[in-house]
Amino acid sequence: FVEENNLDMNKCICITSDGCSTMEGCVTGVKTRWQEKYRKTAFRIWCIAHRLALTVKTASNKVFYYYWVAIPTLEKLAHLFKYSAPKLHAYKRKQKEKGLKVLSTSMFSATRWLTRGKHATMVSEKYLIILELLTEFNEHTATKLYKVMCSVYFIASLLLFEDLMEKIDKLCCSMQNKNVNFTVFEDI
Repeated sequence: FVEENNLDMNKCICITSDGCSTMEGCVTGVKTRWQEKYRKTAFRIWCIAHRLALTVKTASNKVFYYYWVAIPTLEKLAHLFKYSAPKLHAYKRKQKEKGLKVLSTSMFSATRWLTRGKHATMVSEKYLIILELLTEFNEHTATKLYKVMCSVYFIASLLLFEDLMEKIDKLCCSMQNKNVNFTVFEDI
């Protein structure tokens, strides 16, 4: 891209990235290679949307129940359906039987942190179906998940997290537009 467009990288004074190791790595990161080839010193600006997501993740890790119970439960639910074709089939069948829009279990990602909000929404929307299936599966993992999901703490955490992540997702998407207008964020 640089060569095709005849860009003089010696005039570039700033690098913007999401802060991942591919971009920022001190050995083979894009920033490191760029500094070695073109300019030893440069300003660095981190993507505000990624910084917001990391801040929310860090803050939520400080909430004991959420970090040690709610998130691992959501993760185990995702894995329960993802790695078992019969369980995934049963999940989709139950939705069809009840005349509901069939939602697949969304991926629960440790690195794409905002996807957890989408997963929480899916669990919230299909909560009763998931509980029903967990009783039908009749296995130790399903029984433990059922007990946690019936807890008032889990339900409250799920609903609060879903609401919070919906707002943060909107905010992050807004921040990634070309012409960011910070006055719009009051409405979110």
